Amino acid sequence: MKSHLPEEITQLIQADMPWEQVNVGESGDSCFKVTLKNGNKAFLKTHANNSDNYFTHEIAAALWLNQHISAAEVLADGSQGPFSYLLTSALQGKDLSAWVSELSNLEIVNICAIAMRQLHMIPYANCPLDQKLQVKIPWAKQRLHDGLVDLEDFDDSRKGWSLERLLVELDKNIPKSEDLVVTHGDFSLPNLIAERSSFSGFIDLGRAGVADRHQDLAICFNSLERNLGDSFQTEFLESYGLITKLDEEKLEFYKLLDEFF
Repeated sequence: MKSHLPEEITQLIQADMPWEQVNVGESGDSCFKVTLKNGNKAFLKTHANNSDNYFTHEIAAALWLNQHISAAEVLADGSQGPFSYLLTSALQGKDLSAWVSELSNLEIVNICAIAMRQLHMIPYANCPLDQKLQVKIPWAKQRLHDGLVDLEDFDDSRKGWSLERLLVELDKNIPKSEDLVVTHGDFSLPNLIAERSSFSGFIDLGRAGVADRHQDLAICFNSLERNLGDSFQTEFLESYGLITKLDEEKLEFYKLLDEFF
């Protein structure tokens, strides 16, 4: 792969330095930690089945979000042969799942809640990134049609479900309204970077955009439970501070919707 990188990438990275594969995250892309010619670290994402616009949304999200909140910056992108490439800056620290053994549960919860509050307080009216259900549901159904939904990766509560049942339940439970904010779209611990208890910024922005706040809340609670053994919803809401009560039906719907991704 190194010998087939597009020029936009090769002019920035040191060719003689090893690549370190990054195994966390659920985007489905391959990701490598690389060294830039200026000595700084960066992350190179690659995607097979080359499409000229595969990283278009993530690039747009990074450019827009960095005007309002800390997120990985786009350094270069390009395509060569069967691959698309995206080179982004490395934020200070490591992903939040890597801090679980060093920070207390409540410190982890607090970092998540404060980061989400900062994100959801960004005015969304001028955000060009549309991830509302009118966009997200057709995208989910297209992924199912294309064979991209992984039956083996369902949450425990949906283990053994068929794709047909998943689709029926999706259509049956679509919320009647959306409490819109700017969302990350995949608000899980591996997509938050921190330096100990200090939040550094967001990565993996391929699903970021305007959507219901429960999109982020549902995935965050799942991630907290998976990493900490509990979702700590009460403690989270105290730090988050933007709502006092969760919509349980919406939480379940957005967990269901996430199975398509």
